Amino acid sequence: MRLCVLALLCASCGWLEPAPDRPSETLVVARGDTLSKLARAHGYTVLQLRAWNGIEGDLIEVGQQLTVYPGSRSDNPAFAGRPAPAKPAAPRGLEMPRARPCLAGPDSDGLGEAGMAASTGLTQAQAADALRAFVHHTLPCIEPDDEIPTAALVLELTVGCDGRVEAVEAPDRAGWPADTAACIAGTLRYTPFPAHGLPDGDLVLYPLRYTPP
Repeated sequence: MRLCVLALLCASCGWLEPAPDRPSETLVVARGDTLSKLARAHGYTVLQLRAWNGIEGDLIEVGQQLTVYPGSRSDNPAFAGRPAPAKPAAPRGLEMPRARPCLAGPDSDGLGEAGMAASTGLTQAQAADALRAFVHHTLPCIEPDDEIPTAALVLELTVGCDGRVEAVEAPDRAGWPADTAACIAGTLRYTPFPAHGLPDGDLVLYPLRYTPP
C-alpha cells in the first residue's frame, strides 16, 4: 500500500502538558541560557518548559524564574525505560549533510537592560521547507500492514547551528508503533537544514501525519 505524507509544522504549538501533582522547583535563567540548553541540562523537554511557564516561542529573559517539576521526564511514558537517543545507522541511500558555517549568534554583552536578545534561530519557513523536501524518505518506515493512528506523531528535532540535526525525539507517540516512530526519527536525523545563529541548537516541533491516498 502506498502512502502519502501530510506534515504540519508549528513554531509555537499548543502541545500543553499539565503541571504534575508534585512539588515544583525554580530555575533562574542566566546569560547565554536558551530553552533547549536548559531542557537538555536538567532532563526536561522544551515543550514542558513552555507549558509549565506559559511561554510562547523561544525568548527568555536573564533573571527570569522558570517553574519545573523534577522527575516529570522519567514519569512520561514516552521516555520510560528508553535510553538516551544514540546516533542511528544511516538509512539506505542517505548520508549526513555537510556541516555549514554557523551564523553569528546573540551577543551576550549587548543584551540591553532587560537582558533580552532577538532569536537568531531558524525561521518557520526555513524549517518547513527543509522538512517538506526531505520527509518522503520516511515512507519506507511504514509497512503495508502497520496500523497507523490518525493522530499526529509529534517530533522534536534539535538542529545545530551548522544545519545538522543533533537529536530527534518523540515525546508523544500518540499510539504510533514504537519501531515505526523510531525509524522515522532516525531517518529525519539526516534532514539538511540551513545554518543559523543559536550555538546551543534550535528546536523544531514537527507534528507528522500519514494518510492513505
